[in-house]
Amino acid sequence: MEINNAQELKALMITEVLEYYAEKTGKALEFLADLLETSSEFRDLIMGEVEFIALKLL
Repeated sequence: MEINNAQELKALMITEVLEYYAEKTGKALEFLADLLETSSEFRDLIMGEVEFIALKLL
């Protein structure tokens, strides 16, 4: 997979974190994606994970 810009990298990281939570909780990925858009608490949790990963990459 070729990543061309920061937005694509961010989207990939969000997807990876959501897939991890889907596997961990047994919820459908689509359900968690909808939750990401509707719940600020869940969005903060996911984006915190994404930030943590990003800081590890630096």
